[in-house]
Amino acid sequence: MDAGNFDFSDDEHGGDPVVAPEGQGLESIYLDPKARNDTEYKLETFSGVYRKLSGKDVIFEYPITEA
Repeated sequence: MDAGNFDFSDDEHGGDPVVAPEGQGLESIYLDPKARNDTEYKLETFSGVYRKLSGKDVIFEYPITEA
């Protein structure tokens, strides 16, 4: 995984807690929307690797940009 695909800035992107159906905390991790074409098909893989390494479930997604 290339860390260059992730945007770690706090001002525009970041993790927002979302409640999972089972009541577990589920974290959303926002990726850089400029890398969407190169990373969109990898989102399930990112989630699986993150789960394997951290033991936590997350959702990788792109922030909604205003036009």
